[in-house]
Amino acid sequence: QRQSTWGNLLQTKMGAGGNECTEKEVAIEGTERKGKKLLWKEVRQHNTASSCWLVMSNCVYDVTEFLDRHPGGRDMLLISAGRDATTIFDAYHPFTDAPKQYLDKFYIGYIEDSDIFPPFSPDRSGFYATLKQRVKKYLDDNKIDPKDIRPGLVKLAGMLLVAMVCYSVMHQIFAVASWPVRIFAAVVFGVFQALPLLHAMHDASHASIGHASWGWKAIGQLCMEWYAGASLRSWQYQHVVGHHIYTNVMGADPDMPVAVDGDLRRLVPRQKWANMYRYQAFYLPPLYGLLALKFRMQDFFDTHLSETNGPILVNPTTTAHWAQLITTKFFWMLWRLVAPIAVFHVPVFEMVLLFLISELVTGWYLAFNFQVSHISESIYFPDMFDDMNTQPQPTANDAKLSATASTTLRARNVNSMASKTSSADKKDPHFKVGNELGEWAVVQVETSVDYSHGSALTAYLAGALNYQVVHHLFPCVSQYVYPAIAPIVKQTCDEFGVKYRIAPSFWAAFSLHLKLLWRMGQDGVAASLHA
Repeated sequence: QRQSTWGNLLQTKMGAGGNECTEKEVAIEGTERKGKKLLWKEVRQHNTASSCWLVMSNCVYDVTEFLDRHPGGRDMLLISAGRDATTIFDAYHPFTDAPKQYLDKFYIGYIEDSDIFPPFSPDRSGFYATLKQRVKKYLDDNKIDPKDIRPGLVKLAGMLLVAMVCYSVMHQIFAVASWPVRIFAAVVFGVFQALPLLHAMHDASHASIGHASWGWKAIGQLCMEWYAGASLRSWQYQHVVGHHIYTNVMGADPDMPVAVDGDLRRLVPRQKWANMYRYQAFYLPPLYGLLALKFRMQDFFDTHLSETNGPILVNPTTTAHWAQLITTKFFWMLWRLVAPIAVFHVPVFEMVLLFLISELVTGWYLAFNFQVSHISESIYFPDMFDDMNTQPQPTANDAKLSATASTTLRARNVNSMASKTSSADKKDPHFKVGNELGEWAVVQVETSVDYSHGSALTAYLAGALNYQVVHHLFPCVSQYVYPAIAPIVKQTCDEFGVKYRIAPSFWAAFSLHLKLLWRMGQDGVAASLHA
C-alpha cells in the first residue's frame, strides 16, 4: 500500500539536502532561507520529464530523478510540474507525513516573487489537520481501505454491461426493435455513458481506486478515452490541477467564466452585466446538454493544441500525448459512429439521431451533477482580485445575498483588512492575510453543496457527488467511503464554525442552482472596471 511504499523510500533516503524552507519559516517575514533565490518565470520552464520542478510552501524541489520511483506515478508529478503544488500535495497525502520528509533531498531553493494565482492561507486554525487525524483514526480503527478497488470495478462491469445492451438495442444488432424502444435505449445509454465517468474514471483521475498508479491510468483511460472518446489528460488539468485547487475562483478555476465579459454565464458580480443574462436561468440548462461534445473538442483544440485549459497552463504536449489522443478518438469514432453504419447497416439518419439523443443525455446528466454542487445560491465565490478599487460595481440584485453568505463575506473582509491580529484571530478558520484566498480546506467546504445524505441510490446515480464537500477535502479517498466519513466532516465543521451546506435532495440543490442563475441575471447597473 502507499503508506508502506513511502516508508520503504524513507529507509533508503539519502541525507537531508539543507532544506530550511519550512512552511513555518516562509510564513515569518524576514526569516533567512537557504538555497538559491528563484523566480516563477524560471520555475515554469521546468515542466517536463527531462526537468521537473515543483513548488511547495514557496520551496522549490527538483524531482526529475524521482519521477519513476514516485509511489503515485509519474503523471501526478508531471501535471504539477512548474507550478505551485502545495495544495495538491497536501490533499493527496492526507494520512502520512512520509512524503514531506522524503522531499528534503530534492530541495534546490525558494521562490522570491509571487505566482499568477494568489496563495491559500496556511492551516492556521488546525481545521484540516484535525479533520485528517479524525478520518485517519476512523479508517484505521475500522480497518477500511480508503482506496479499495473492488466496489468500483464491480459497478463498472455492471455499467458497461447495461451500456452494451442498450447499444445493441439502439442499432438492432440482435433483434428488430420499435422506435420508442430504440429511443429509450439511447436515453439509457446516455446515462450509462456518464456513470462510468462519475464512478471509475473520476476515482482513477484522483488516484483513489486501488493503490497502483498503472491501474489508475488504465481504468481512467478505458472509461474516459476508449469508451467516452475524451481525454483523461485534459480532464486532469481541468479538474485536478484547476477546479479542485481553485474551486469557484474566477480567473483560476477552469469551470468558472474566464473573462469579465462575453461569457454565456454570469455567475459572480465581477462579470459585467448584459441584457441576455436576464434569461440565463432558461437558456443555460438546455445548453448543458452540449457538455460532452464540447469537452471532446476542447481537449483537442485547447488542452493539446493551445496547451491551455481555461486559465490553467498545460505543460508541453509530447508526441506520445498526441498519439494517445488521436488513437483513442479514432477508436471511439469507429465503434460509436462508423460501426453502426458500416457493420450493422443502420441508416445514417437513424444513427445520427440516436447518437445525438444519447450525447445530449450524457451532457445533461454530467452538467446537472456538476453544476448543483458549486454553482449555487448562498455559497462562497472567492475573488482572486479582492480589491474594491479593481472590482466592477455590482448590480442591485447582486447585493441581495442570503444572510449566511453576507455574514461569511463580512467576516472574511474584516479579517483580511485587520492590521493587528491576536493569536485568537489566527485560530479563526476564516482569517486571512493580504491577498490570501483563505485556508484551502475551509474554502472547499464553503464553495460546495452536498445533498441527499444517506441515500444509496443518489450516491450511485451521482457518483457520490452528493458528498461533494467530502470529495473535495479527500479527493484521493474512494467515493464509496464518503458516506461513512461525512459525519466526521460535519462534526468537525460545526466545531470550527465552518458552514457545511447540505440540501435535502438533488432537486433542492438544483433549485439553488437556478436561483443563483436568476439572481445574477437580473437587471441592474452594468458593471464597469476602474483603472
